Amino acid sequence: MLRFIASLLFLSLLAAPVVAQDEDPIIDGVIAMLGAEVPESVIQNWLDTTRTLPRRPTPQDVIALKEAGASEALMQQVIELSSKAMPPVAVAPPQAAPQAAPTGIETVVVPPPGTTPPTTTTTPSTPGDPEDTEVLVRFELEYVPFIDDEQDEEPWPMFVYVDGKPLSVVTPGAHVALGSGGSGLRFQRKLEVGHHIIHVTLERHQEEDGRWTHETIVAGETFGFELEPGITADVKLTFREPMFAVAQGFRGPIDFRFLQGDQVLSRSDVGGRPDQWRELCEDIEANIQGGEMSRSQRNALLRCVRWDTLWAGVEAPPRSEVLEYLELFDFKPVPRNVL
Repeated sequence: MLRFIASLLFLSLLAAPVVAQDEDPIIDGVIAMLGAEVPESVIQNWLDTTRTLPRRPTPQDVIALKEAGASEALMQQVIELSSKAMPPVAVAPPQAAPQAAPTGIETVVVPPPGTTPPTTTTTPSTPGDPEDTEVLVRFELEYVPFIDDEQDEEPWPMFVYVDGKPLSVVTPGAHVALGSGGSGLRFQRKLEVGHHIIHVTLERHQEEDGRWTHETIVAGETFGFELEPGITADVKLTFREPMFAVAQGFRGPIDFRFLQGDQVLSRSDVGGRPDQWRELCEDIEANIQGGEMSRSQRNALLRCVRWDTLWAGVEAPPRSEVLEYLELFDFKPVPRNVL
């Protein structure tokens, strides 16, 4: 994984103008703290609370972090923070505001069953503080796909995106169950005040001979919500697939609930049958080699859905940039904070 990150950073530098890299106080600070044997948990907390973002690490920075004893999770956190300070790879339209780079995947272990999440509270803020424009959102995600004992392959992981940026990846059986037979996550994230969109996908990414192939199907439902300043919000999203998804009246496996103060949004049994979810066009195109399409790829491109059509009204990074970012983590969840 370290070699891959270093090589990816090196290739990106080849395509950029040659600019002398100044020393970075954040990267140098991490290396210094590692040398002083400061616990990584303390370093990670410092990185989460500092308002200064590191520049994009060079291959030499990554090697220096590794030689100083940094774990893979800590190096990924530094790279993740640096991506928030970088402009998007794609060229923005004239006069348009820069698009935000995708944020990192927040994947956490669920507390023991029976734990009661805190109630919604009002968060005080001081004028001029980041809290004026950001709101703490507590997420609870649960993934309960139907598993056929006679089926060879496992269900695809569920990906959840906010405004086109990866929020989390939920794999069946990978985490402590929130409900009977399911796998769930609880974590929190700060989002900007205003309108946001959530989309759910099922994805399979496989590597063979150093090349990734992608398969993504998109739920036929858009979950939008408005965040007001100063009040902690809660979002609960559950995917529960019944044994007989073709039963009459079945509208979908997804339940969505948003709560902030007096504002409550709730939608149940939506999303449509997963076996009828549309494929993502950009992932089909990413699999085409040498410009030659197979018949199945041509047919799939006639029925697929475009990434940018999913995010009307919000600024979302292009799918190609999201795939490049997820590849840094081998398209797998990276455990970080435990609630």
